[in-house]
Amino acid sequence: MSPLETERLILKPLEARDLPAYREIWGNPNVTRWLSSSEQLGREVADRAVAAWAKHLKTHGYAPWAVVHKETGALMGHCGLQFLKEWGHPEVLYMLDEPWWGVGYATEAAMTAAAFGLGALRLDRIGGMAFEENAASIRVLEKCGLTRVGSITFRGDELIYFERIGT
Repeated sequence: MSPLETERLILKPLEARDLPAYREIWGNPNVTRWLSSSEQLGREVADRAVAAWAKHLKTHGYAPWAVVHKETGALMGHCGLQFLKEWGHPEVLYMLDEPWWGVGYATEAAMTAAAFGLGALRLDRIGGMAFEENAASIRVLEKCGLTRVGSITFRGDELIYFERIGT
């Protein structure tokens, strides 16, 4: 999977050299508080995520990317597509470290991931989900062209489900 570039970001496969910074992001409870309660959280999750997404890439041809700030080269978090067997199609997901919040980076990365999935990969649909209380994540999904479908229970959490159908 080739890296993608936006005006301010580089989306590239996560690599072992990303792990020190990625572990720190996963270790920040302010960052991980909006992730599913079924997920194990903490620094050690970074190692498993990198391995799981490398396998996911081989199986599906796509996986979440590392999000890198173009100007500084700093690892900001991850964003991309992940196939969910419960849905039968991928979700767009994103997690950025706290210093990068509130200036449109998550939207920029997620829009790129959704466009890649619907364009280059020719996926017929992409889903997304967020906690009702997570207004920032809901805005990101909506700006990516995903439409609120309704409430779902996903792995024990009550979430809002969004979807975008490809052309």
